[in-house]
Amino acid sequence: MGKKQYSLNHALHNEEVCKYLDKRTDFTDWVITTAFYSSLHFVYYKIFQITTKSKIYNDFDKYYNNNNPQDLSPHKFTSKLIEEKHPYIAAYYNKLKDICWTARYHNYNYSKEYSDEAKELLQRIKNYCIKKK
Repeated sequence: MGKKQYSLNHALHNEEVCKYLDKRTDFTDWVITTAFYSSLHFVYYKIFQITTKSKIYNDFDKYYNNNNPQDLSPHKFTSKLIEEKHPYIAAYYNKLKDICWTARYHNYNYSKEYSDEAKELLQRIKNYCIKKK
């Protein structure tokens, strides 16, 4: 399986986990987290393959390791890449990333409204990333 297909499969897997967790009301933090990581892989599916003057990059890790002069974290680098390549979804992605960061590291007690918002942001990102050409 190629990297592109792997990204899509990983995105769909995380989305299914998100839906499964959403059946309960006590895991809103994990609904948010799985929504974000699903969107991350949808974005990788959309963005890669990237061709530069001298190289073809089929996945995020290789591109990140060779094109990160500012030494950004992987999440900040991904946000920057989305802003450059697909600005239409940048605000959705960055908002979901921020909600996820708070849910994972600062406050896991989120209301259902926040997890519903995370799922909506995921859906917008997914629709953009896998739309038919």
